[in-house]
This record gives sequence, C-alpha cells and structure tokens, in this order.
Amino acid sequence: MNDRDQKRLDARLRRSGEVRGKYDRSSTNSRKRRLPAIADAAAPTDIQGALAARVPGDDVIFNYASAPNQLLPVEPSFLEWELRKDHPGYDIAYTMDLSAQYNHEATPDHVVFNGQDISFFGYPSKPYYDYVFSDVYDSYGSAFILRPKNMNFHSFRQTGYLFNGQMTEAGGKTYYTGFALILECDNIAGMQENDADAPNIAALRLYYLKNEEWNTDAPYSNWYSDTFPPSATRTHITTIKNGIENLSTDPFRVSVETDPVNPAFKVYVDGSIAADLSEQYANDYIGGDTQGSGFGFFTSYYSHSCSILTRITYEQTAFGINYAPLERTKATVRFAEQSNPAHVLRAPETEEGWFYQQYRIRQPQTIVDADAVVWYLSGNSLDEDTGSDIHLTYLPAAEDNETTLFYVQQGSGKPIEEEPVKTARVNGGEWEVGSDLAPITVAPGDEIEYSITVFGIPPGS
Repeated sequence: MNDRDQKRLDARLRRSGEVRGKYDRSSTNSRKRRLPAIADAAAPTDIQGALAARVPGDDVIFNYASAPNQLLPVEPSFLEWELRKDHPGYDIAYTMDLSAQYNHEATPDHVVFNGQDISFFGYPSKPYYDYVFSDVYDSYGSAFILRPKNMNFHSFRQTGYLFNGQMTEAGGKTYYTGFALILECDNIAGMQENDADAPNIAALRLYYLKNEEWNTDAPYSNWYSDTFPPSATRTHITTIKNGIENLSTDPFRVSVETDPVNPAFKVYVDGSIAADLSEQYANDYIGGDTQGSGFGFFTSYYSHSCSILTRITYEQTAFGINYAPLERTKATVRFAEQSNPAHVLRAPETEEGWFYQQYRIRQPQTIVDADAVVWYLSGNSLDEDTGSDIHLTYLPAAEDNETTLFYVQQGSGKPIEEEPVKTARVNGGEWEVGSDLAPITVAPGDEIEYSITVFGIPPGS
C-alpha cells in the first residue's frame, strides 16, 4: 500500500470510526471465516501480459492480475487475530515510562503493534507464553526483519513465526499443531547476562509442532522449572541460522512462502533459500494431522527475577494473504470540466475489485462529449501527472475509490495560440522575466533555475 492509498484508508477509518484488529481478551476463540480470493487463481500472473490482453475500446480502469505470493506491507493492527494472548500490566521491568519510550505512547500490553512492527515485552519473573494467531485468511506466507542488536534477548526462551498451523481448544486448554520457525536461546540457563564482550547466542530453527499445549497462564510445571517445551511435541526439521548474537548481530530478513492449498513451503533468509519442503515432504511431518492455514507470532520467557526488560521485535512485517471483504468493492472514474466540475462530459467508468487488489487508471488525453466537442485532459483529482497511468489500490468503501479526470475545451483542437511565459531566477532569488532588450544578469558560478509555463489559465475557462 503506497502513501496515497494509506491516507485514503486512514481518512475512511476516521470518518466511520472503524478500527481493525480489535480483540476481546476475555475470549480466546472466535468463529472461523474463510474469505474469498482476490482474483481468479487461474488469472495470468504476468501483469503486462494480463493488461495487454484487455485494452478494449475506451476502458480506463484495469485491474492488475493477483500475484499469489505478493506480500503486502499492511499494518498488523489491520488484520483480524482470532487469538491474542498476553498478560497486560506495568511492573518493575516494563514500566509506564519504558512503554512510552518504546511504543510512542504508554500501554500496559506486552504484545504491541506499532506500524508494521510486532513487539513482545518480557516480565520480571514469570515465564509467560504470549502470542497472536490468525486463521481467517488464505495465507501465502509472511516476511519480517529481525534486528537483534536493537532488542534485548535477556530472559527470552523462544520466539517465532507460526505457519500452516491451527489452534484448538480442549478441556479449557489451547493446543497448537503446525510448523514454526523458532529463534531459541542456546543457553539452557537462560540469557540473563548483558555483556557485549560475552554475547548471548541464539539459533533460528525450523520445527513441526504436534498438539503442543499453550496454556500461557501456567506454561511450566512450576514457576521455576525451565524444562518446557517437552521434546515429545516437537520435531526438529533443520537449523536455518546459527550464531545469532544479542546486541551485535546485523539485521536479517526472513520470508516464508506457503501455499494455501497444500502444505508445501519455502524459507528464505536475506533472499537465499534456506529450506524447501515439497508437498510430499511436508506431509511426512503432518502425517494424519489436519493441515491448518493459520499464522502468527509468539515469545516465551525463562523464569527469573530482575528489573531488566526483555524486548523482541519483528520489524517491517508483510503478509501474503487474500485480504478481502465478503463483498466486492468498485472504483469509479468521472470526467468533468476543469472550471465547472459539475459539468459531466461523459458517463463515468467503473470496475470491480477486491479490497487490496491493485488497479491502474489510464488517462485519455482527449474525449468527445455528446455534442461532438473535443475536450483535452488538464488534470485529475489526485494531482497526479497527466502523462502517465495512475496506480491505486482498492479500499473497502466505494466512495474512497473515486477519481475525477478534468478536461478543458480547445475549440476544434487547434494548437494553443499563446506565447509561453519564460522566467528564471539566480541563486534562489526572485523569479524574473527576461528578454532580448532586458536580459537577466548572471555571473560564473551562479545557480540558475528556469521555468516555462505553456499557459497559465486553461483555454476555454
């Protein structure tokens, strides 16, 4: 989503009072909802080829073919998280002042969405297990940046990205089954020292978790037992990256490509393939388990007792999902006179699409009205360049997808018989109009700027 689209969406949310990503801490279960695909899965993924295939007549709105593995930089707070578990409250490690410092404003939540980042903040003693999880989308994977030198591993035990999985409940307890990319502490005593000369070490590993209990209010047999998680619920597939040092490691980008139809997936680190599981290989781990398509993030902690704050952050998260409302939305392009926008020159053009699908608007340089008068393009309501297409993203409300193209009348289309206005300024001074009789004086080394206005007032206005 570009800045223009984000501003359009923010304005709509302010008008409607809608806030996405709200949750009820009193409940850890919600009704599963499968959303429709953004576009036909059989549609061509070559964008230029798709566009060339449909440029009939005077159409001006063209939908881009949906790219299934396209990762959208949508803010996590806009997503619907079915399950979200943390243990809100300030304490001697997570004070109100520190919360405000790291989150721009104080919040007692220990799982915090801040722009495209997801942060986990630890506890002074109890080894809680916090997570967010969603199973309402068809997921094509996610990407994020881990920047350990901007974190503080301290008492963290594990943190990770969950995918191709599902959460179930039984007997008042929550269980996870699925794959997980886990950054875990390599010091079984806990990363509780903060010495840059003797950095704490972690490793990024790929696991399959089978019906693992996540009772986060008491994840250990007692508060000071660090034997969790039990190895019986986990199968180690491969180690992705070793030697990840707290306080000093350079950032690295992790991306996971999944298929919502089958469990095959690939893991990349800084663009290089790190794991590639085919459908058959992935099914070897899944066995008779029901395949899930959910994804999420979690962090767990060692039990200890001190006031040092553990901080884990997933930066610049991106999500490959079919993120669409249950109803399709539409875009509209209107054609109006520059000096009198109420004067409609021709019928509007419309096109349907899904929320977050991208589309482009072709700007006809000339149009002909019902009286056979030729009109010439002079601008648009988005203040975009009139010499190229406008690229946009569908927003949920149709009124937020309206664009007006403005036109001026130039008689029979004869060239404009008006001398251009030529001005210049020297070294950032005042703009001046020079001529052969009164040239603008310049000297060697001066910085000269030129401006040529073809016509200051649109002809016919």
